[in-house]
Amino acid sequence: MKLTLTHEEYLYSLNSHKVDKVFCKEWYGAKNSEGYGTTTYKGKIIYAHRLAWIKKNGDIPKGMYICHKCDNPSCYNINHLFLGTPKDNCQDKVKKGRNQNGYNYKNIKDNLFYFN
Repeated sequence: MKLTLTHEEYLYSLNSHKVDKVFCKEWYGAKNSEGYGTTTYKGKIIYAHRLAWIKKNGDIPKGMYICHKCDNPSCYNINHLFLGTPKDNCQDKVKKGRNQNGYNYKNIKDNLFYFN
């Protein structure tokens, strides 16, 4: 009998149930230096939010991004994600006041307030 789940199995099990539409689902596994959750899938390292998208919607079209509405890189709540082009992602950053020289944590802080 298997007592532990891989990150992939754990993520899939969480996303197979009703997912809260408001709160972020924080990834508590491995993260990269930018805060994105990482796991393995089919023998390759993948971002947790991309895996959540794949499990819910199928493969991600080539050249497309999975963007965060919530601006929380460790969030994998499928309701906080949207499919976009690199241009969409850049426009989203500009609209929210983020750029390569800084990060606006206001949206993350507001979203995580509920966990305190």
